Amino acid sequence: YVYHSSKWMVAGNADSPVPPRVYIHPDSPASGETWMRQVISFDKLKLTNNELDDQGH
Repeated sequence: YVYHSSKWMVAGNADSPVPPRVYIHPDSPASGETWMRQVISFDKLKLTNNELDDQGH
């Protein structure tokens, strides 16, 4: 969208949906009670906004 002449207008096509990427924690699956007993660490998790990433991040 673009704001033009005091109103919002469509300015182009929407982005295509990105396929979901799931990170499975090594201690998973576990109950909520189990997860609440200790600190959950995602120190091996990498986030990126690069849609072309081929390493699964």
